[in-house]
This record gives sequence, structure tokens and C-alpha cells, in this order.
Amino acid sequence: MGWLPSLLPWIRSAPLTRSARDLALILPELYAKDEKDATSRSISGWEVLSCPDFLKGKRIGLIREAQDSSPAAFREKTKQAAGLFSSLGAQVELVSLSEWEKVLPAYSAISCAQAASNLARFDGIRFGRRGIGSTPRQQAENARAAGLGHEVQQRILLGNTILSDGKRAYYEKAVSFSRRLSEKCDSLFARFDFLLTPTTPIPSPRKTDTFDLSETDRFTAIANLTGIPAVSIPFGRDEEGLPVGIQLLASGGRDANLLCATLELEKGGAGL
Repeated sequence: MGWLPSLLPWIRSAPLTRSARDLALILPELYAKDEKDATSRSISGWEVLSCPDFLKGKRIGLIREAQDSSPAAFREKTKQAAGLFSSLGAQVELVSLSEWEKVLPAYSAISCAQAASNLARFDGIRFGRRGIGSTPRQQAENARAAGLGHEVQQRILLGNTILSDGKRAYYEKAVSFSRRLSEKCDSLFARFDFLLTPTTPIPSPRKTDTFDLSETDRFTAIANLTGIPAVSIPFGRDEEGLPVGIQLLASGGRDANLLCATLELEKGGAGL
């Protein structure tokens, strides 16, 4: 069993662990240089199972727009996280990111367009499940209907629409926006060591819940668009007992700093 990325520049394997210490144990293996992959690189600095007083003097920007668009329970949890960071020696400050509301639309446009392009090879003949049909078109249709999930099929349809002649300007604007967003994040990281947001604007859904799947990307898509590292940290539960998470972002290549901050926050306690 394996997995295939639909968005080659963005999608990366990421571990889901019970603790920051577990994360520290496996990240050195994931971040090792793969000699057969020209897009990989080695990142040093993973000897960080202990980072005493790491957060002292660090500056953390709490994104105002993420707070304003979150439910009250999520805003409160993020404030508690900011308070915990402060108690550990960090300086937390509200910061505005005016581009915030455009992040999800841009991410949706680019991700759908790239999914449509990258998954076009799964035609039931060259790649993917063998399609049944008397013509290549029927084979491709049947292979994709049987082998691709509903969400993937939906993204392919939307992506083909975005890449069509009449709509391609939407894709080009989204790509241009992602560059501007990267520049804005670079300017923020010149002032702050980390940025802080809730992980999602909705609580963790139950199996029986009906919800808009794209909403789970609303706060995390900034990392995809800019290529910066991010970590989601459990931080207590809402009034219904559902888990709430906070997201911490750092500038490119500062993955080890994120891990140190997570280790220290976990040691600090407070609902983790």
C-alpha cells in the first residue's frame, strides 16, 4: 500500500504522533536527504529532545483575522495558548494579515487545477485501475469512477473548469496571490519567530456530522501556499468535549524551531 500526491509541489507526508517527543524521534528520518529524489534536502538541527528555555525572548504573532473568524471557544483556546507561551517567556502580539480572507479561495483554485493536471494520467490504460469499456474514453471514465474518491473527482472537475480557456485567469490570479502571500509572510517572519492561529475554524467532526470539507483547510492552507512549515498541537476541548487544536507556523527551514516550541509548550501543560 502507498499513496500518490495529487498536488506535487505541496503534498508531503507528515507524522501524526501522541506527543512532541515522539515527533522528535521520527522527524530526523523523514528529513534525511533522498539521493534518488532531486527535490529533497537534508535539514539539520534535530537533536532537540530537550529545549530548555527555548521560548524565552521568542516573538509570536497571533493573526488577528484568524481569531476574528473563529468561534468563541476557539478564540478562547488560542488566547489560553498565547498566555501559556507568555508564561514560558515568549512575547505574543496581535498581528494583521490582510490577505487572510483570500488564502482559501486561492488554495482551492490552485489545488483543484493541479489535481486535474497531475491525475490526468490515471486513464485506466497507462496508470490506475484497469478501466472497462469498448473505447478509451469509456475506459477512462469507468477507471476514474471506480478508483478515485468523491472529493478527488470533485477537485478534478473543478480543476478542469479553472484551467479552461474562459476561466484560466482565476488560476493565474491565484498563483500571483500565492507569491504576494509568501512575500508578506517573509516580512512577518522578519519581526516574529512564529505565527499562531487555531488549526481549524470548526471543531473536530463526528462520523455522523455533515460539514464543508474545505473549511478544514481554511487556516492550514497558508502553509501550503507559501511552503512554510507548520505544526498542529492539541489544546484542550470545546464545550461539547470535542478536541481543539492550535497551529504554529515558522519561516522556511525552521522546522526544528517548531519542534522545540512544541516540546516546550507540551512541557508547560495546560490542556495538551
